[in-house]
Amino acid sequence: MFDNSLQDKEERDYSKLMEQALEAAVRLEAFPKSEVDVFVIVLQDAGAALAAAITAASLALADAAVEMYDLVTACSAVSVDASRFNPYPG
Repeated sequence: MFDNSLQDKEERDYSKLMEQALEAAVRLEAFPKSEVDVFVIVLQDAGAALAAAITAASLALADAAVEMYDLVTACSAVSVDASRFNPYPG
């Protein structure tokens, strides 16, 4: 069986990060008694799912005419120890 507790924790962490990123861009005062729900379905994750989800969600909110201060973009980066990385093996 799969360990769902790890997946659930990761999903909660991603959800919180998305909320923080998008909440800062949405003009909340324009929606005083409203709630905006954003749902993301990740079909495949090669390491940049969170960044892609944040950017896509921001574009979806803008497309839905949700008042925003600006669009949110995100990226992911990896740090590699150069002494252990050989781009030309062999």
